[in-house]
Amino acid sequence: MPKKTEIFFHLGLERTATTFLQKRIFPYLPDIYHIKRREYDNYEKIISETDKNKYLISNEISNNKLEAEIKNISKRFPDAKVILVLRRQDKWIASQYKRAVKKGYQHGINNFLDVDNDKGEWKTKHLLLYPFIQTIENNFHNSPLILFHHQLEYDAGEFVSSLLDFLGTEVSVKDLTLKPTHVSYSTKQLIIRRWISSRGIFREPNTASKSGVNFFLRLYKKFIRYIILNIALLIPGKLLKNKKFIPDAELSKIRKYFEEDWKKCLQYK
Repeated sequence: MPKKTEIFFHLGLERTATTFLQKRIFPYLPDIYHIKRREYDNYEKIISETDKNKYLISNEISNNKLEAEIKNISKRFPDAKVILVLRRQDKWIASQYKRAVKKGYQHGINNFLDVDNDKGEWKTKHLLLYPFIQTIENNFHNSPLILFHHQLEYDAGEFVSSLLDFLGTEVSVKDLTLKPTHVSYSTKQLIIRRWISSRGIFREPNTASKSGVNFFLRLYKKFIRYIILNIALLIPGKLLKNKKFIPDAELSKIRKYFEEDWKKCLQYK
């Protein structure tokens, strides 16, 4: 490995444009060896067996595993530079909730995240973001690049330019495709999906293991899931006009609960 080798780690939290970066940006950066998500478990071997000046390793990591992974990486590459994209908690949990409903979650968002009593599927400690920044600062020799999901939504060009500056590379933003990689299902589809799930109709089988049987069960799950979501498009929206998928009051409560933590993230430099 050359003496001047630079190593960058993009530690992508779920639902923070990780797939967008991995498909739309990282493969097209000149002079940077991109180690893809599927190669993540072998990144040490790849780096040791190749001779490049810059490596960019990217993976999607769940929030409850991120702290441990930061410490694990820092033991191997303490001089690495970390990229982390954060999303404001109310919008982040709303996106997580939508994905859960798509997969069959049947309860309201206040059961998914309960900021009053902390008895939800997600615990409030799992949405504290500033501690991640502190953990990176405490374990690496270099300060991280902190980007924000709303920057990508409102000014994708500026978002990507900040990333390119940090990586020390140049590519015309005009040559990149900045369209989202995933389009969310409509509120109508998700309301109907949740209603069906709450009544135990087409309940998805458990496929926790990776056996051959479970491979076909996963295909069955996806087939049923997308049949329901697409049939939902045929239902007149006026029948659901009084139905609210995520009450505004719940999102406002979540935003207020994490307000101080989010301010610290925004103020980080």
